[in-house]
Amino acid sequence: MNTKTTVAPEPNKAKPATNTPVVLHDIRSQPVALPSKDSSKKVIIKLDEIEQNERQLHLSLWSTQSALQFCLATSSQAITCKASNVSRPDVEATLDRGSKQKVSGYHLAVELPYPLTEEFYLTFNVEGTLYAYKLPIKKTPGYDCTLAGLTLEGSTKSKAHIDLCGAIPGKVGGVSGWSIAKPGVTLWLVDTKGNKKDLSSCLRYHRDDVARIFSDEFSSQIIYGGFVTDWPFPQDLGDQIGVIEEDAGKFKLIALNPWSIVADDPVNYAKFSFSLATPAQDFNTRLNNWEGDVVNSLIFERNLENQRNERPASTWRFGNLASEKVKTSVIIPLYGRWDFVEHQLSAFAKDPAFKQEVEIVYVIDDPALINAFVNEAESLFKLYQVPFSIIWGHRNRGFSGANNLGVKHSHGETLILLNSDVFPRHPGWAEQLTQCLAENPDYGMIGAKLLFPDGSIQHCGMQFVYSESWSVWLNKHPLAGLDPTLDLARGVTEKPAITGACVAIKRSTYEQIDGLDEGYLIGDFEDSDLCLKVHAEGLKVGYLPSVVLTHLERQSFTLLGDVSYRTLVVRFNAWRHTKKWGKQIEQIMNKFESE
Repeated sequence: MNTKTTVAPEPNKAKPATNTPVVLHDIRSQPVALPSKDSSKKVIIKLDEIEQNERQLHLSLWSTQSALQFCLATSSQAITCKASNVSRPDVEATLDRGSKQKVSGYHLAVELPYPLTEEFYLTFNVEGTLYAYKLPIKKTPGYDCTLAGLTLEGSTKSKAHIDLCGAIPGKVGGVSGWSIAKPGVTLWLVDTKGNKKDLSSCLRYHRDDVARIFSDEFSSQIIYGGFVTDWPFPQDLGDQIGVIEEDAGKFKLIALNPWSIVADDPVNYAKFSFSLATPAQDFNTRLNNWEGDVVNSLIFERNLENQRNERPASTWRFGNLASEKVKTSVIIPLYGRWDFVEHQLSAFAKDPAFKQEVEIVYVIDDPALINAFVNEAESLFKLYQVPFSIIWGHRNRGFSGANNLGVKHSHGETLILLNSDVFPRHPGWAEQLTQCLAENPDYGMIGAKLLFPDGSIQHCGMQFVYSESWSVWLNKHPLAGLDPTLDLARGVTEKPAITGACVAIKRSTYEQIDGLDEGYLIGDFEDSDLCLKVHAEGLKVGYLPSVVLTHLERQSFTLLGDVSYRTLVVRFNAWRHTKKWGKQIEQIMNKFESE
């Protein structure tokens, strides 16, 4: 049985290669023969199947023309099709018996944009002529609903409230609240510019307060009353966002809020965004779906802008070391408070190395500290006779940035990163760490034993533990809070990771791995990130139990806000750390667990 074909309209022969496509009216119900320069060869095409699943589109078609290139096009954009070739012996069997033409089958997969508001055409080129076929794509419901012309009113079929909405002008924002609707009713989040989202597509969760109030009126529709979502559409000052009810093609505005302005900075954005209510078990979903990428991009933009506007650091130097050559540089960032400096200098004064060949570099990372510390610095030097330098980089850089700046302005071949709330319990500790690195070239980093003020263990190496509830790797301190006698390590001991509160690393290694990663939010995981960079270079990470210091631990973090915000900062950093190093961490922990 022969396949019946229709003939496509003849293209303009004077201009075979034209940007104006020849529109094919039907290639679905029957094959269409296209004009060909070779009269002995028919170019036939047919679209067999169209499957649309929300934003996923799949097309199955065949043609006697091989190697066709397909593209989806609208009046405003072109969309690439992912094409795969399939054999079509079923079609070849139905062609004219005398025909020796081969048939090429094509399967096209397309990710459609959102919302679907335009007409979509399947386009392809045959012998210099562009052809187009209009596809029956289902448009996004409610795409024509806008805030314009609507006034706020009540509804018996739906209820909604926007609890919090904020945006960085011209960039990105977030919205949270609650909504419920009876069957057949669609609720849309719509902004002043006409951008919209179906509320059912947002991250939904149960809210007891909504369920309690509306259980009688809305029955089973109350289970997932809460919602939270990003808003990737740029907003301007004065713009608003509302909830519009769509019912049988009619629209009602049932909630309306002005945007709160969020400062264009990753920390300020995180403070706002993390305040959008989300159950703890769903926070990782937010990070994976949008929040992680938004915060990462804001951090990247901030760091790039800071690099463009970098100013030379201000430096103050008090005293000089007896040796002309600095052997070891101790880098100490200061944030939130500087009163620990005197306690450190008092301890350093009892160690001859700090007057001979170990330099101290204090990095001010908080503008509120400059006047008080710089004005007292000379008195502290005269009192303790320990030389030190002060570096101010004209902005808050965080743990990583402050240490990186300090390293840049230091001179030793060995670097010791030290927290401002860490105090030595014996002289010679810096020399021991330096010597240990020199004697063990297979180690890239070596840390110390840190004790709490009560004498219990704070740090004797770190390990990675996977949190099933958070779906991330976390840093844990084995033996924390226990008696130091329970630590059986003797001599330098390999560990999966060590804390950045006191760590020695060769300058050459530090520079080779580009120092500390400045892509984390505020604090956390920069030290283990550095350890993993060292592991990636094929070097070991070690711990020297004979070097003992006291660590008050996180005295500055109490200034960062409430516990819930701090917890979400940790979760973001853990998520980023796991995305970056998850596979390597698993390999490292498998190695240690097997030994």
